[in-house]
Amino acid sequence: MHFFSFLLNGLLISFVPVVRLLWDHPNRDLALSGLAGVIYAVFGAALILFALRPFLRRLRGKDQSLEAAHPILVDGSNVMHWGGAPNIFVLIDVLKDLKMQGYTPLVYFDANVGYKLFDRYANGRFMAQQLMLPHWQVNVVPSGTIADETLLEKGTKYGIKIVTNDRFLDWQNRFPRVNDHGFLIKGRWTQGAILWRFPQDLALPVAA
Repeated sequence: MHFFSFLLNGLLISFVPVVRLLWDHPNRDLALSGLAGVIYAVFGAALILFALRPFLRRLRGKDQSLEAAHPILVDGSNVMHWGGAPNIFVLIDVLKDLKMQGYTPLVYFDANVGYKLFDRYANGRFMAQQLMLPHWQVNVVPSGTIADETLLEKGTKYGIKIVTNDRFLDWQNRFPRVNDHGFLIKGRWTQGAILWRFPQDLALPVAA
């Protein structure tokens, strides 16, 4: 993208001097139309690349969610049970509490979350609308994939805490960090109030 911007700027800057040079050329019209065609082609390519930036970012392995301020992973399929039966409003309350504390929640669900909450399949964008979050903060893993694995991979790789009451017993050998105090943030929902097991584990570092 930067290359095309540089090339386009160069072409635009040199356009007038080149036109003056070509003005007396015997094939002036053909030469000028060719130059204009090159400029339009470069400009069009730059616009296409600009539109494809989100897709290209994913191909390069960049994740917009990881660039957010104070990201925290949320095991949505677990947290929605903090009040008992699966309830999206319980999850919304937990997300509000996290945001009030300065976190950017990144929510992950198993593929069956829609059937548990709405008796239908729900993708990430639909769940983001229900949670009133930007779509990039909510993910529904594909069928056949376990959200636990995705959460633990991201949490371990990038050092991000996970909000869940799951102990991940089946994953302890592969992800021993689940045994580290403060890596898994536990809590419960009671009559609209969020009670964190260890509130101090959610304290953000104080800027110097």
